[in-house]
Amino acid sequence: MKKNNKCTNRQIGGKLAREITWNVFQRKGVHLTPDESQHLAQCEDCNQLLSYWFKQGDAMRKNDPAFIIVDLAEEGDSRVSKKRLHSGTALFKPHEDDRSKGLLVQVSSTGEVSPTQEVTLDEFNQLE
Repeated sequence: MKKNNKCTNRQIGGKLAREITWNVFQRKGVHLTPDESQHLAQCEDCNQLLSYWFKQGDAMRKNDPAFIIVDLAEEGDSRVSKKRLHSGTALFKPHEDDRSKGLLVQVSSTGEVSPTQEVTLDEFNQLE
């Protein structure tokens, strides 16, 4: 991969890299401003790095424990329990060796995914 040392505007180029990677990681659409679109059209380096930024966001997502649990739940994996809450949805994936403890992930009604938390099955069941 080519290093980004010839970017025509490092401020916009850096912002593009962060926004694209983050939005792909969060599974949100990428919406460019007119300035960002123009920069991509004119900056050869950023244009060449565009596919890398998408791959980087995807790779981050595939390695994040919270998103792994979200993806398993969306696929209907029976190991993940779901519970509707006032604020969204709670997901619980028990540990293989002790099913009374596991990882909790909360997904807000707007789709924001929280980091995983260690909880007991009882704590998950008490969520409202």
